[in-house]
Amino acid sequence: MPRRQHLYLSREEADASGVLRPFAETLETLKSASGGYSETFLRELGAKEIVSLDYSDYEEATLLHDLNQPVPKEWEEDYDLIFDGGSLEHVFQFPTALSSCMRMLKQGGHFVS
Repeated sequence: MPRRQHLYLSREEADASGVLRPFAETLETLKSASGGYSETFLRELGAKEIVSLDYSDYEEATLLHDLNQPVPKEWEEDYDLIFDGGSLEHVFQFPTALSSCMRMLKQGGHFVS
């Protein structure tokens, strides 16, 4: 979830992966449908709702927050899956950010980084 995730996967990479092979033919269409971001692709994989988090609204994230600070209580236990595609490495207060991610997960949720 942190940050709006760009989709850099190429058709060749998807085709070679096996698991993503069914999406290889339509990958460029999926990329252009969301301006190069991964939302359309994630929906194709089964995501029902996608929320993004970033420090600024530059990439039009859904939630704005500095992960160096704890997330608001009302965001806790809201998400089934949190995907970090490269945001936490930019946060100085890593323990705070990771703790926030864990608190945002529902019981039995998954964190992928």
